[in-house]
Amino acid sequence: MIWQGSIHGDLSPQEAIPGLDEAAHNDRGRVAYSAKLILIMPAAPRAGNGALLVDVPNRGRAYAEALYNSPRDVPFLSGTLEQGTGFLQDYGFTIAEVYWELGQGADLPSFVDADGKTRYVEGIGFAIVRDAADFLAHVAATPQERPIPSGERLTARSRAESRRTDDS
Repeated sequence: MIWQGSIHGDLSPQEAIPGLDEAAHNDRGRVAYSAKLILIMPAAPRAGNGALLVDVPNRGRAYAEALYNSPRDVPFLSGTLEQGTGFLQDYGFTIAEVYWELGQGADLPSFVDADGKTRYVEGIGFAIVRDAADFLAHVAATPQERPIPSGERLTARSRAESRRTDDS
């Protein structure tokens, strides 16, 4: 089963990320971000092994399926979500593709510098991956043990804060 959506979070402007303190703050005084997220899960949640493989696409290209599921005779190129040999699926892994780069699925905060030039807080990409992995490790399914339904929005907070969905 493949779920595609986005993860939304915000960070304290005091977090040690260059330029974060200069970016616009939301109504809670924090700096917001969002990023594309793809989850590839076992069709039957109970068939999973409980392991989450967090893949960090480079330049928008996912690698887990190409690395672990490529047929030997014709290897997959990076960026594919094809299951190929099905190794990861056969062994019950859940794969999270967390997009973190500007222009490749992540909406990063920005600010205008002293010269009037728009600058993006690209260092926030590492916080996106950190927070998404932490969130997914602790909230992998709804209380009914079903995968999160398509289109549901997820919200992540930095590690020091509570984990929750928008509805809580």
